[in-house]
Amino acid sequence: MRPTSFVLVEQGGPVAVVGELDEEPLGGQSQRGGQARDGLLAWMGAGGDGSRVDRAYRAVVLIFVFLGSYWSARVAAGRGRSPHWGAAFLLLPATIVSLERMTVDVALAALVAGWIFAVARPPSRLQWLCLALAPLVRETGLILVAAAVIVALSRRRLRSAAAA
Repeated sequence: MRPTSFVLVEQGGPVAVVGELDEEPLGGQSQRGGQARDGLLAWMGAGGDGSRVDRAYRAVVLIFVFLGSYWSARVAAGRGRSPHWGAAFLLLPATIVSLERMTVDVALAALVAGWIFAVARPPSRLQWLCLALAPLVRETGLILVAAAVIVALSRRRLRSAAAA
């Protein structure tokens, strides 16, 4: 068995190779298909400097927490509720786990909140951006794309369903 490189930020691909393992890491990278994740955003935010990736990754997670809270507040306000309901985003398991373990779950939760916000309005770039990024963040993001197709079909928007 060939040694496998492990990285400082597993989700972002080979950002900062720290060492080598004799075994495949838990939930190995080879099984994931090398998808783009928010670790790539952290690497770009750190300017490619491996020593700053940790701080940049934490910043990316916090940005997604802010975006999810913001979009949730806008959804609540659009439905006649108090925008303070956006703080409920902080209580989602994805947010709690991501803040504690630095996982990518909060990014997908924020993109779902952004899509829900965008779908209540006329078709916009935000709607398509959320749909495009969701499967790149996590495999289960494909469920959001399927939901978008179902919503478009239920509203008889065949062109939007085909585009999604």
